Amino acid sequence: MVAFNDRRNKTYSSVDEVKGGLPLNEGDTLPKNLIDGRYVVRGEKTEQGREFVLHEVLPNGRVVERGRSDRRYKATNLSQQIDPTRVYDI
Repeated sequence: MVAFNDRRNKTYSSVDEVKGGLPLNEGDTLPKNLIDGRYVVRGEKTEQGREFVLHEVLPNGRVVERGRSDRRYKATNLSQQIDPTRVYDI
């Protein structure tokens, strides 16, 4: 039997549901809301300043990094341009 989970069918309602899967360090920031119920932009403190990392939350709860940017709005725009990840469980 094959189980197919299309990312577009599963959404999360708050960042609190997924922040356990994020690689959080001291000085990192999180938004209050998810983008489209599946993306979160994390502000990561670096030596050069701040970098914004786009993460996608998969249906199984795993969080994967999808991109990095020097501005939050660029990472948010990236979330609207990329296709959701599809997960196949065999």
